[in-house]
This record gives sequence, C-alpha cells and structure tokens, in this order.
Amino acid sequence: MNKELLSILDEIKNNKTIEIQDIPKLDLYMDQVITLFDNILDQGEKSDKNKHLTKTMINNYAKDKLLPPIHNKKYSMNHIILLILIYNLKQGIPINSIKNVLSTLIENNDEKELTDLYSKYLEKSKGNLEKFLENEKSQIENLKDENEELILHILSLINLSNLYRNLAEEIVEKYFE
Repeated sequence: MNKELLSILDEIKNNKTIEIQDIPKLDLYMDQVITLFDNILDQGEKSDKNKHLTKTMINNYAKDKLLPPIHNKKYSMNHIILLILIYNLKQGIPINSIKNVLSTLIENNDEKELTDLYSKYLEKSKGNLEKFLENEKSQIENLKDENEELILHILSLINLSNLYRNLAEEIVEKYFE
C-alpha cells in the first residue's frame, strides 16, 4: 500500500503548471488558449478526464468582467495569466470572490504587475509543493497497511483542505469584499 501511495505522490509531483515562458508573447485566439492549457496541464495527468478550460468558461469570465476587454477576438498574455489564476482560484473559492480578489489586477491590466505576481505565485507554489510532498512522504511511510489508517489519512487530508479553504474565504471576505 505504501509504495502505491508514494507512486501517487510522484504523479502529483509531476503535474505540470503553465510557466511564464510557456505563454506566447503574441496574442492568441480562444482555441489556441484552450490548446495551450490542455497541452501543458494534461502532461502530468493519466487521462483527459476533465477539460481545464472551455469556450463557454472563457466567454462567461469575459461576460462577468473577470477579464479585461478582449481585442479582435485575441487574448493577450494578461488574459492568459488571469485565466490561469481563475482556474486555480476556482478550485477553492466562488467566482464572485475571485472577481473581488482579482478586480485591481483586471482594472489595471498592467502586464509587468501581472507577470511579476504570477512569477511570485509560481515560486510560492513550488515551495508549497516541496513541503507538501516531504510531509506526505513522511506520513505515508508511517502508515500501517490497514484500511482504518488509510481512511483516517484521507479524512485528515480533507480536513486540511477544508481548513485552508476556510482561511482563504475568511481573508477574501475581510479584505476584498
């Protein structure tokens, strides 16, 4: 069981993220943006069980003003970075909260500000991943090969996820609403 769980950790470690250098400097059409997401984010996954981004999602984000205006049906680097941030944020907080958090970035639409923020986010994400993997590896190595221990570990992971999400929601509510 422990080997299988450690193998799952390796899969998580190999999940890809869209790096700054992956984003073309040229503006992209919607289909190209979707392809960019799928090509990079699918690299670390076993199957394409879910679409990362769809035309409907992008259109809804634009309609809800989660993106600055799109020019000539093309999406700039800023649009793509915002789409990546939205994609990540929506895993934990509602769209209205995301809009509140990103509103200043959307209004300013400053490429350097957004690129700098995204670069810092990527660095922080990598550090978080390293700490997570180290902690989980230690936890898994100490698990006994019992169903009850595995259930407790799952419950613990979900509990941590809920704590982090609740904290994020409280911060959004206090500082962005």
